Amino acid sequence: MSKKRIKPSGSSVYHITSRIAHKEFLLDNDEKSIFVNIMRRAAVFSGVEILTYCIMSNHFHILVRVPKREEIDDNTLLQRVRVLYGEEKFEKLLMQFKQWEDCNLQVRIDETLAKFRERMYDISEFAKTLKHYASNSYNKRNKHEGTLWSGRFSSTIVEDNQKTLMAVGAYIDLNPVRAKMVDHPGQYAWSGFGAAQIGSDTAREGLQNMLHDKSWKNACQEYGEYLTSALSYDTKSKAHIRQLMRSHRIAYFTKGAVIGSADFVLRVYEEHYMQNNQKRPKAAPFRNMQNEGLSALRDIRLNAVTPSS
Repeated sequence: MSKKRIKPSGSSVYHITSRIAHKEFLLDNDEKSIFVNIMRRAAVFSGVEILTYCIMSNHFHILVRVPKREEIDDNTLLQRVRVLYGEEKFEKLLMQFKQWEDCNLQVRIDETLAKFRERMYDISEFAKTLKHYASNSYNKRNKHEGTLWSGRFSSTIVEDNQKTLMAVGAYIDLNPVRAKMVDHPGQYAWSGFGAAQIGSDTAREGLQNMLHDKSWKNACQEYGEYLTSALSYDTKSKAHIRQLMRSHRIAYFTKGAVIGSADFVLRVYEEHYMQNNQKRPKAAPFRNMQNEGLSALRDIRLNAVTPSS
C-alpha cells in the first residue's frame, strides 16, 4: 500500500515530479509545448498557481502553490471546466445539463458540479488531472497505448518563503543545464524562466508569485541573478548548494518530503505525524553541502547528491 501523501492545511507549495514509463524519451519539443498548454488548463481548473516548471523529454518538474480551498459560484466553476474541457466537450456537457433539467433531474446537475468542486484546490487532483489529460492527448496523436507515466507522481512540500522557493525554483529551471542541453536556463523554452524570457505573461506571473508579487522587472533581476550565481558559484570549501545544482541531482528537492527551515519542517511533521509518546525528530540539514539553512523531513544519507549523467 502506498504511503499517504502529506497535505498541510491551508495554502501550501509543492515540488511535484513524474517520469515517462519505461524511462522512454517521448516528449519532443512539440509535445513539450502541448504539455505546457495542458498544464496551464489543468491549473486554471484546479485553482492552483504554477510558480515555475521544467518539461524534459522523459519527465517533468512543477513548483505549484495550492491555495486554501475556497467556495466558488457555479458560473466561475463552469468557466474553469470550460478551460479544461475545451469548447466542443464543454458544449456537450451543457447539452447534458439541459437534458437533465428538462427531465427535472436537477440533482444530477448538482452532483456533477459537486464532483468538479471536489477536484479543486488539491495537489493530488491537480496532478491526476494533468497526467490524465496529457496521457490521453499524447496517445491520440501518436497511436500510443497504455499509460504514459511511470507510477505515482512524487511531491515535496516546500516552505513558502522566498529563500526556499528560489532554491527549489532554480533547481527546477536548471534541469536543461544539468542535462547539457543549454548553457543558461533562459535558453530553454519549456521551463518557467525560459518561457518568461521569451515573453510568456503566464510564466512571468508565476515567477512574480514565487517572489511574492514583485514586479516583473524586479523578479527577473533577482531570480536571474540567483540563477547566474548558481552557474558561476565557486568555493574552495565544502560545495555550496548553488554550485552543486548546476551539475548534480540533489535528492532533498525530490525526496525530502518537506523542505525549508528546521522550524517549518517540524511544524509540518507535528501536524501530520506526531502521536502520543512519540519521540520528537530533528529536522535533517541537507548533507554534504553549504545549504543556506535548508532542512528536510527525511535525512537522506545515501545518494543525497549525485552527478547528473
